[in-house]
Order: sequence, then structure tokens, then C-alpha cells
Amino acid sequence: MLEIGERLFMKNYSKKISDRLQLISQQMGEKTAICCNGTDCTYGEFIELINKISEEIHRKGIKKDSLIMIKTKRSPFMVASMFAAILNDCAFQLIDINNNIKRNNYMMKVTRAGCIIESENDSFKIHKIEAETFTYPGIAYVIFTSGSTGKPRGVMISSEALYNTVNSAPVFLYLNCNDVVLAASSVLFDIFILETFVSLCCGCKVVLATDDEYNNPR
Repeated sequence: MLEIGERLFMKNYSKKISDRLQLISQQMGEKTAICCNGTDCTYGEFIELINKISEEIHRKGIKKDSLIMIKTKRSPFMVASMFAAILNDCAFQLIDINNNIKRNNYMMKVTRAGCIIESENDSFKIHKIEAETFTYPGIAYVIFTSGSTGKPRGVMISSEALYNTVNSAPVFLYLNCNDVVLAASSVLFDIFILETFVSLCCGCKVVLATDDEYNNPR
């Protein structure tokens, strides 16, 4: 186990994320991981969901270092899909389903993802893209700038950067399993990763705003 705050530079970071999740599950399996739309999802349930999505990614033959585009409503499923991508040694990109369609199409065209994850009610689908795609070795996720000064520009966040953030959060942000974190930012903003992915890796309870709550905060 790494000491808290220790910087990490490695290739098998997905294994470390998996180990961290399993440890949290063993210690706090019945503790709420995500509260969304008035429903609690425990850490045990959350990890079961991650494993379910991860198995489907593997079954679909999605290759290592592919980019997985996550196009779902704000929900525990969306967050679990982020973890599932990481555990399959893939990068992920979040798409705001309420965002401008033209912008979404532009981002999809630029990144050339290997597959798209979509959900509807209690089911989900993974669409493997057969067209020419890019690979993203060593990348955890892709995020785009606002495009206020022109076209949105994609930024690739490395796996090392993500894990170092996860591992330093207890020291610099004082996050621990007693904290409750509100995830109310846009999925297109980098802070959303801190509110969800990083907080859950620290054993926090995440209160995730739904799309309606995000669009109408009052």
C-alpha cells in the first residue's frame, strides 16, 4: 500500500485503482458511495456496477488504450462507467447529453473514440465503433475547453496525473471517509472528476446532482 501523499509514476495504475476500490469496499461495503435522486448506492453496490460494465467492455472486445465515450445522464452509472474504463486500461470522455448537439458531435469527431456507452432506464449499451479510431496510451481521460475563444480544444489528462491526485487528496484536500462531497459541477469541467472519481477513491459519500437539479439548482 502506498503511503498517503506519495507521488506515483507507473504503468499499472489501473491495478492500484482496483486495489483501492476493493479495500474501500471491504471496509465500507454498506456505506453510501453515491446519493442521487433520493436513492443511495452503497460502495458494495457501486463496485458491483463497475464490474458489470467492465465485463461488458471486455466482452465487446474494446482494446486497451481505447477512448470510451460516456454519453449518459448524471447517475451512479455514469460514474461507474468512468471507473470501468480505467480498470480496462482505457481512457474516458464524458459527454453532456443536455449540451449543444453541434458541440457534442464536434468532440466525438475529434477524439475518434473506440466505443460509446449509453444508458436508458436500468439497461445500458456499449457500441463499438468500427471506423478508424485513435489510441490513448497512458491517458486517463480527455476533457475539452469551453471554446469561448474559438473551437473547443481537447486536453488529455495522464493516468499518472489522475492517480497522483487521488493519492494526494487526503493530504492536500483533507478528504476522508467521513466527508460528504456535493457533485454539482458540469461533467465537462475538470472539477467534476475531483467531486466524483477522486472523492470515491477516498471513501467519501458523493451527493450527485441529477440533470434536472444541475439545470435548475433552485
